[in-house]
Amino acid sequence: MNDKSLIMKRLILILCVFSSIGVFGQTTTNKDLIKEVNRELGVDNWSIRGDNVYIENETGGMGNGYWGISKVKYSLKYQYWNVGGGVGQNIYVLYVECKDEEDCIGDLEDSYFMKVMNLGLSDDEKRANRVLELLNKIQ
Repeated sequence: MNDKSLIMKRLILILCVFSSIGVFGQTTTNKDLIKEVNRELGVDNWSIRGDNVYIENETGGMGNGYWGISKVKYSLKYQYWNVGGGVGQNIYVLYVECKDEEDCIGDLEDSYFMKVMNLGLSDDEKRANRVLELLNKIQ
């Protein structure tokens, strides 16, 4: 192997290393994470405004509210969920709960605050866990 060939191989290796640092070093924003939540659920009703997460469903039964990003924790439960009209099914329900004793979750329709809000997500475990994972990445 000649010197020019060796130099070219090293140069290509260095370029690959630097370009992978640039690609993998990019950060995902909160807005990107919320877009992914919407994509995962097939909706467009989650948003970030300032330091708050908003959920605005057309029907209040699935949840309409907002909360401070750092003020809540999330969990999932698989349970029976009434979808209206006396019809229900077992689905994964997202529980949004205030970390402190203070009520921190606002209701968009009635202008009051609560400590816990639950949102019916999906009957698909993988999809529900992906939403939980995305929400936990928001900072």
